Amino acid sequence: IVPQKAISLEPGGAKSVWIIDSDDQAQKRSIQTGEAFGSMWIVLDGLTPGDRLIVEGTVNLREGSKVTPQKAPAGK
Repeated sequence: IVPQKAISLEPGGAKSVWIIDSDDQAQKRSIQTGEAFGSMWIVLDGLTPGDRLIVEGTVNLREGSKVTPQKAPAGK
């Protein structure tokens, strides 16, 4: 499950998230979601355990942008 605020709705209804790759660069990834669970979405496809998800500050991101990862408290 991921926070709803981390998911972007694309034209046509597709959903995507921003992840941090091994070089600490932002990469956009398409995902498929199931039901909402409180303020979270259940992700059915597109993410794997260990992916680092960007939750905040995604408005001005571009593919390959260098980011400084910070751990979010659990449940955020």
